[in-house]
Parts: sequence; C-alpha cells; structure tokens
Amino acid sequence: MPLASSGQALTSDSQPPGANADTIIQSALQAARRHLGMSVAYISRLERDESHILYVDAPGYEALLKPGDVRPANEVYCRYALESRIPALLPDAACHPLTRDLQITHAIPVGAFLSVPILSREGEVIGLLCCLDPVANPSLTARDLGTARMFADIAGAQLEQKRALARQAALTEKKVARVIERRQFSMVYQPLWNIGSGKIFGFECLARFSADPARDPKSWFEEAGSVGMLADLELALIQFALAGIDAFPPEIRLSINVSPTTILDPRFLDTLIDYDISRLVIELTERVRVTDYQAVRDALAPLGPMGVRIAVDDAGSGWASLQHIIGMRADLIKLDRSLVSGLEASSASRAMIAALSQFGRETNCAILAEGIETPEEFTALKALGVEYGQGFLLGKPVSFKLACELLREANGRPRAVP
Repeated sequence: MPLASSGQALTSDSQPPGANADTIIQSALQAARRHLGMSVAYISRLERDESHILYVDAPGYEALLKPGDVRPANEVYCRYALESRIPALLPDAACHPLTRDLQITHAIPVGAFLSVPILSREGEVIGLLCCLDPVANPSLTARDLGTARMFADIAGAQLEQKRALARQAALTEKKVARVIERRQFSMVYQPLWNIGSGKIFGFECLARFSADPARDPKSWFEEAGSVGMLADLELALIQFALAGIDAFPPEIRLSINVSPTTILDPRFLDTLIDYDISRLVIELTERVRVTDYQAVRDALAPLGPMGVRIAVDDAGSGWASLQHIIGMRADLIKLDRSLVSGLEASSASRAMIAALSQFGRETNCAILAEGIETPEEFTALKALGVEYGQGFLLGKPVSFKLACELLREANGRPRAVP
C-alpha cells in the first residue's frame, strides 16, 4: 500500500439564515417593553385556535412565558384585541367586562395591556406585539400605542425577511432532495501518482452535477449545507463512488471528500459497511470548521482497522488546514495548490513544503502535492522528496472508463512522470 498505516464538534463559518433578524427582533421587543414601562413584552402568532409565542422579553417572569409556548387562543388578550372585542390599549384590565373574567387576568395577574398587529408589506397580519404589566397603569395613552406600532414595524420587517428565507430554504431543500432522488450527479476520477515509481496508486473521486441550473460542485455543497442537508448529499455521493470500487484493481485506492458534518452523522458508518472499504481514503474537507477533533477522531476510529486511511486536504492554505494536520493525526497530508504554484521560484513555499515533509516523516504521514501543472513544479517537488502528486500535468479528472484506460496504460509499463 502506498500510504502508511495509522493507528458538539462543529461550527459553521457563518450565522444561520435569520439569526441577525432574531437579534433585531429581540432588541426591538426589549426596547418596546422598557420604553412603555411594562414588565412583559412578547410577539405571538395566532394559528387557528392557538396562540404561539415566538419571542419574549420578560425579566423575572420567564417561568410564565417563553418562546415555544402554545396557549388556547380564547385564553389570551391579543386575539380579542385583534378581533376588536377589547381595546388595543387597556390601562386597567379589571375595568373591562371581558378581560376581568379571563383566567389569565388573575393568574399572572394582568393589570395593564396593549397589543398591536405586526403587518406584512401586503397588510397581512403575521404576528402580534403585546405588552403587559401586573399593575394597572392609567398613564398609558394612545401615544404609547403609536410607540408600540413603531417597534412592531421594526419587528415586522425582520419577520418578513425570515419568511422569505424560510421560503427560499424550502425551495433549496426540494432542489437538493430532487438531485439526490434522481441521482443527478456523476463522478470523475483524477489520478494520484507515486512520483518515485511513476505509477498510479489511486484516484480522487470528484462529484459533478447535471441538474439545472448548471453550477459548480461547491455551490451545490454550500446550498445543501445551508438547509442542513450536506450529510444527505455527501452520503448519496459516497454510495455512488463506492459502488464502483471493485472495478479497480485491488492495489488501487479511491479517495472521497467528506465533511466533518457527515463523519459525525450516525448514518456514515452504516453507509460504508456495505462496501469494500479496505482501500478507501477519506479526505477531510473544510466545508464546516471543526471545534472538537476528538469527536471526529472517535467517529473515524472504527475505520482504521478496516484499512481506511485519513487525509487532510488543502494543507498550507490557511490556519484551519494546519489545525486539521495537528488535530486529525492523518495518514496523508495533501499540499494545497497555493503552495505548489510557482514553487520553483518561491523559497517560502519550498521551505513550507520541506517543513511539512519533515513533519510527515516524523509522524509516519505521507505527503501528496495537489495542483501540479508545470514540469518545473514537478521537478521542484521531486527534489524536496514529496512522495505523491496529482494535478493537470499528471492527469485531469476523467470518466470512469477513461480512468480505467489510463490506469492500464500507466501501470502496465512503469515510467517517469510526468
């Protein structure tokens, strides 16, 4: 074998969609409560006969009301205010014949209350901003109601944004699910060369998508990740790639790109178990950042005795890749194209590659250079003792059929690459 033997964990690089809107809504709610001198402020949404609590600002009253609470609509003031059965502003709830008999009036208790609808651009009621206080407040006036409407408008703009994001997310989910269901993808295979022997020792499997609109693979992975479907997509691709592994000679390894998200998914090991994975290389991608390497190592630990090797991709491209090298204790380090490009004229790149090569020797970790495009780069890498390589100079990604032909040609008669 060409590779040496070896022996809540994630964070997203960006906030989830709508996170900033939530912050603005919560700030507007807090400002409304303070400005009006109330103890409790919340935003709710009426659905059929229920009132769903979405946001709450109620210091000291958290046990009474929290996001996610659902109450019967006929027990809450905001429904009656929306239906104009009670005034939108009640300085003293005990003075109105409907509210003074409601259970909630005495349970909290409710002294003062106001409610204003949150409207979409089309005038649809998409929520209700409500404030209440256990003590009656006769100083509340229509002017305070106007102030509440101002904060409701701020919240409404953000709720609209969240609704738009939710609609877009639903469309993205359908699109990614359709790609998976219809198998609108394929694989191309880029050869991995043993520089010393001049033979191919494996292929990296690279996904290509045929779904419309035509886009690069990175965009598909980013979209899948944005709606929590990255593991679903990657697992489908892994199954597709492994289905053809037996068509290659037993000494040939297949390398697949897998994100930490998928590695930590309970379905990951179950997906691999149906295939011969004794010559599989798993390349850890940086689609999400890793914060707990131990969790990822633990998830991969059962695969080592089965022959699976672990590779760190894009080494030298930044601080994250160096963290991967230290944190993952990989079998293979893949040097990023940014280190290889123009290597023959860059003493800094040569020094970095020499350092990583020394690290590899001391940790029993193989080194592979990615993105080799010129004879000069190849010669410089060989002089530095880099063992393995891939890149357009050595072979572009090709179809399965062409990969088999290339393998027969290259390994049938050893030659010096390139």
